[in-house]
Amino acid sequence: MVFIFRKGNDMRFSYTFKEREDLDIAILGFPFDSTESYRFGSRFGPNAIRKASLNLDSYLVDLDIDPFESLVISDIGDVNVIHGNVSKSLDALEEKLTKFIRNGRLTCILGGEHTVSYISRLYDSKIIQLDAHADLEDRELCHSSFMRHLSEEVGGEEIIQVGVRCLDKEELEYAKKQDIKQIMAKDILERGIGFAVDSLNLSDGEKIYLSIDLDVLDSSCSPGVGNPEPFGLTNKDLYLLLREICGKTKVLGFDICELAPPYDLSEITAITAARIAFHVFGWHALKR
Repeated sequence: MVFIFRKGNDMRFSYTFKEREDLDIAILGFPFDSTESYRFGSRFGPNAIRKASLNLDSYLVDLDIDPFESLVISDIGDVNVIHGNVSKSLDALEEKLTKFIRNGRLTCILGGEHTVSYISRLYDSKIIQLDAHADLEDRELCHSSFMRHLSEEVGGEEIIQVGVRCLDKEELEYAKKQDIKQIMAKDILERGIGFAVDSLNLSDGEKIYLSIDLDVLDSSCSPGVGNPEPFGLTNKDLYLLLREICGKTKVLGFDICELAPPYDLSEITAITAARIAFHVFGWHALKR
């Protein structure tokens, strides 16, 4: 175990470099939570995940790899968001991301509220959303409606939602109308995580943007989020899903969002978020 201590504003994800031209993975923080509807605080999520990462081993025993030894991983820092202005904040993120997408670098965005995933429209890929909520409300762009806006742009057939257990009838009807594939939490609870893995029906090497809302996990596993929901996935379920997605497809970018540190008193949600990032890096490294 190696402990890394950094002071002041030099908070970076563990074992990472500052921005380098030869980077393989770019990490960016999106400290924005202005459209949250319940528990605020996800603006503090990026640094909470960074802090948690400092005390985790980088060697992944299950994958037999240390991604930080084989990849150049750079933490670019936080995007300069404008609180209260979701459009300009997303524009600032897009400006930061463009060159990494153009150069084929894996991008990792640390949220922040889930509106950040609207940026997935920039990637030429299918979109997989792991989430307790469908986020298909018929309203202006925000954390609970961004998937509706996204489906209007990229087409619902390009979207897969996994772990959903909180939506209204209008959202459900809209998903069916738009041909959005939904793998509901109730079916996973009844039939097991193998059902969800099989239902993804992914092709080898398929291009994917992966959005991970930490509330896809049961509230007992992930209490420190903006909108916790019971009857969700376990950590084991999430691991098996990630192994299928990241091991089989080509993930172009991913985000980890909705961590609300003020409610994460034990810090287990932040630790889980950091470990998710380590493992996505690990599966990416195995393909190099």
